[in-house]
Amino acid sequence: MKKKKKPARKILIFLLALLLLAGGGIVYFTVNNLKNKNFEKYLSLAAEYLENEAYERALDYLDKAYLLKPKDKRIEELRKKILELMQKKGEKEKLEQKKEPIVKVTVVTPEEKNKKKSDLTPEKVEKETNKKEIEKPKKGIEVPEIKEKPGSEEEAKKLIEEGKALLKKNKPKEALEKFKKAEKLDKKNVNAVGYQALAYYKMNNTTEAIDKAREALKEDPNNGVSHFVQGNLLYDKKLPDEALEELKAAINGNYEDAEVYFLMGVIYYLKKMYNDAREKFEKAISIDPDFAKAYYNLGLTYSALKNDNAALKSFQECLKRDPQNAKALVNIGSIYYLNKLYDKAEKFFEKSVEVDPSNDRAYVKLGNTYEETGKKSKALEAYKKACDLNPQNSLALYNLGRIYALQGKHSEAIKFYEKSIEVNNTFYPAYLNLGNSYLELKEYKKAEAAYQKALDFNKNDFNAYIGLGYLYLKQENYDSSLKNFKKAVDINPRSDIAYKGMGDAYSKSEIYDEAIKAYMKSIELFPADVDTMAIIGDIYLKLKNLENAGEWYGKAVKLDTKNPDVYLRLGEVYIKLNKKNEAKNILLNLKNKFPNYKNIAKVDEYLSKL
Repeated sequence: MKKKKKPARKILIFLLALLLLAGGGIVYFTVNNLKNKNFEKYLSLAAEYLENEAYERALDYLDKAYLLKPKDKRIEELRKKILELMQKKGEKEKLEQKKEPIVKVTVVTPEEKNKKKSDLTPEKVEKETNKKEIEKPKKGIEVPEIKEKPGSEEEAKKLIEEGKALLKKNKPKEALEKFKKAEKLDKKNVNAVGYQALAYYKMNNTTEAIDKAREALKEDPNNGVSHFVQGNLLYDKKLPDEALEELKAAINGNYEDAEVYFLMGVIYYLKKMYNDAREKFEKAISIDPDFAKAYYNLGLTYSALKNDNAALKSFQECLKRDPQNAKALVNIGSIYYLNKLYDKAEKFFEKSVEVDPSNDRAYVKLGNTYEETGKKSKALEAYKKACDLNPQNSLALYNLGRIYALQGKHSEAIKFYEKSIEVNNTFYPAYLNLGNSYLELKEYKKAEAAYQKALDFNKNDFNAYIGLGYLYLKQENYDSSLKNFKKAVDINPRSDIAYKGMGDAYSKSEIYDEAIKAYMKSIELFPADVDTMAIIGDIYLKLKNLENAGEWYGKAVKLDTKNPDVYLRLGEVYIKLNKKNEAKNILLNLKNKFPNYKNIAKVDEYLSKL
């Protein structure tokens, strides 16, 4: 009898299950191991600060450790030790702020005890005795359970709702009083304690916030608002993954508040998980349609997702709810700027600096826009204003340098490029433009050093290779020049400037065939480049190829070159080719277009012979 073979499918499923279990175990182990490392680190730092008598710092690190492992007994043991030492050192005020809210110990000296006894009159003694008799349950007699007053639960809930409304209005102190009253009315209402934690957090009282959240979670491990508080505390401690876990626990604990989803969105955005961030911000808005900050952050998220239309709409919705939101105004301006709608961009940038005159970055963007709309003097003033507001704004300093360079004031430009580099020595565009200005001033060594520095930070900086190409060309180092232009072509094969540079290097090296090829490639990429057409004509003229020279000069003239020399050269070519009518027409055209041409006498001489 043949044995039945196990189906291959069952074996495959079994193996896949093993792999999934192993993978899940690795992920769990990695996350848990990181959590353990952080916990032990905080505990170790707390012990170290305790040894150095820096009790407050020690307690701070204990709070961090508690957020990671609230049930670890070592935390309470170490906390107790710190508090005892603080008491011995006489730091009573600090002790009141940091001590455990649950256990209160009152120390009574023998003298105080005797004094209290001596204060008791016979009437007081009788009253106290009667009180003790009432409190002491007699054998066999049932003591009735003390019940809360009717309606106290409902009243407590009402107070909590009033407190929540006050929190929305950013009045945490008033809200705290409501939550405390609610707790007194209904001791079993854990939310009253959890919301106290939230109020303390919004008052920046981290210690009380931690203690109250802990107290609430001890009674109800699923208390949503307490998990939300702990999520915020972990986020503040730069522990985003742990914060996310607490925020998820808050949602599971039925704390469906817009701020929970908002903070989750912020964390996902910072982790560059933009689709998750978008989903959370949209959820926050669905809960609170007037949540301006959620619309703003949703706009940032859509910008990161390259969806300008959705981003623009989100920023506009933010402005409807918060018309003075300078950041939203700047972002709308930026979207218009990137889409080359400079007039609209200008209006929003101007409005943003009107709302917030201290925003140096907005002034930089406004300056950029003024440049695009041809308002160079206004751009200069905007960059100066940005530098006045923040002398450490490297971008503002850099842009000031650019404006001075455009005005031909290269010595002034260099000062601002160097200041920009002082502030941010990794900002390679400043090195690049510094090199350009040194090149214009013929300070070649300094120019070379600046270009090389730009390449140290960005080895694929196309413009740095172009700069080096022209630098070496001016120094008649044609091999190095050609090498750098070729590197520029490798980085951007669609650059007419790089090919033109190659043509210049070949031409200076008298390798004319290669020069013509490079120039023709440049014209292919930029068909309106009349200067390069004239250069090709010059090369053919040198090579005594009059027909080709005439063809390329003719192309330049046809595209209305502004160079009168090209007209003259074309006229001379036609004369040499014995094309008298063509020569006469070109030279007359030259006289009409450029009546003040420096070589007009030569033109007249040619015309007199035709």
